[in-house]
Amino acid sequence: MRTLALFAALTLFVAGASLVLGDDILTTGGADDGRIKEVAGGDAGKVKFADKEVALADVVRLDFGNKKARVKAGFLVVMTNGDRIVGNFTGGDENGVIVDTKSLGRRKVSIDNLLAFFNLAKVQEGSFVEEKIALDNAADIAFLTGDQETEGTIRKLTGEEVVIKVEDLGDISLGYGKLRAVKLAPLITPKAIEGLRATVYLTDGSRVSGKLTSYKDGKLSMKWFGIDVELVRSSVRTVYFSGGKFVHLSDLKPVSVNEVPFFDNFLYHYQLDYSLVRKQTISIRRKKFFKGVSVHSKTELVYNLDGQYAKFVSTIGIDDEARGKGDVVFIVYGDGKELFRSKNITGKAAPQLIKLSVEGVKELKLVVDFGKNLDTMDRAAWADAVLVKK
Repeated sequence: MRTLALFAALTLFVAGASLVLGDDILTTGGADDGRIKEVAGGDAGKVKFADKEVALADVVRLDFGNKKARVKAGFLVVMTNGDRIVGNFTGGDENGVIVDTKSLGRRKVSIDNLLAFFNLAKVQEGSFVEEKIALDNAADIAFLTGDQETEGTIRKLTGEEVVIKVEDLGDISLGYGKLRAVKLAPLITPKAIEGLRATVYLTDGSRVSGKLTSYKDGKLSMKWFGIDVELVRSSVRTVYFSGGKFVHLSDLKPVSVNEVPFFDNFLYHYQLDYSLVRKQTISIRRKKFFKGVSVHSKTELVYNLDGQYAKFVSTIGIDDEARGKGDVVFIVYGDGKELFRSKNITGKAAPQLIKLSVEGVKELKLVVDFGKNLDTMDRAAWADAVLVKK
């Protein structure tokens, strides 16, 4: 039986920090390099980097230069607010499961905040994961090895098995070795975070969101589900912000989408915050982007701006999953007027940052057109695309 218990039995421990060069920062004014020295959190917070200081409300992304570690075992735990934790199950009961993580320590996740979990030894992060997360299911579903499914109600989670109640059969115990994933029917809607929201992507593949309180002396502090969390620099890959002086394009719904195949069939529809085909982190020449819109040629996306924005900022290029292939042209229109047209961009081109005025523009149209090789491997991305408010 599920309860309304929130996170409990929390112990935080993170290994010591090691300094890593290669910081960069993206603001509403553009990109810059320089050591991230200090962050004062809150809606009126500031970021100090190199010899500069900028308002936190203008910061799109802070990148600490750390890479993701390869994790092949354990579980990917997805929560109802979209957060994800990677770790091992070491215990649990009818109220939730205890997860040991490298970056966040040991914690108990309430079953009411649990949306899904995936056995990383049985599945790879990508299409299977995203498809199961997106399911609108009224009952809990256990996905077994061999493509079998069992529907019912999750009764208990332990360190070794899940107990699911199945109609006409009663309680059934399933060892994790038999499971690929479990998708739960959500019972509660998570409370939205007001003001500036930070989403922290970690080196072990976890991501957590909440209110960033500070970054100082190599330690990042934040409020996560109302709990104080401290992360060392070496565990942090990237921090994205929302609720400031901009909106992420991938958080807006286009008013129209026109996907035109060069031949008869259109195989890959546009994706939000993931690569086009494998549904992994967007990557352009090995630079990772956790926000953006991925498209195939030829795709036209139209957004209603209603004259509310001053600038459009984005990094454009072809995703690394094209393996160096592809050839496209990026075009931006404002109320039918061409604002930008790139040269032919191939899979070997470096990511290109564009900054365009959209002052007074009511309708923004983003086009990725065919290049010189028809539509072969044209897996393009409007990465870290944001609209800056007036």
